[in-house]
Amino acid sequence: MRQEDFDQCYKRANDLYNQIKEQDKMPELVQVAGFKGDPEVADARWQKIPPKYWHHYVVKLGNVVYDPTAGQFGQTKTEYSEDELGKNWETEHKIK
Repeated sequence: MRQEDFDQCYKRANDLYNQIKEQDKMPELVQVAGFKGDPEVADARWQKIPPKYWHHYVVKLGNVVYDPTAGQFGQTKTEYSEDELGKNWETEHKIK
């Protein structure tokens, strides 16, 4: 994980959302919560609180999820399917 990614998911996802929106596309900024993945691979700073309270922000465009700070949760892919998002997070809320 890049050190500058930790706890920057809202800012980086929102920046990406704005970039995509400027291209006349219809992205969604989404907050996910309740991590269901392996907490052992997440950044140690997240492990101070139970995974059910973890939250994260991503951008969806169609069925593709763009996750600029995925590394803080041990993810290596920053682009993946909507199905994969649901496998790692309990809830999903559209922010904009």
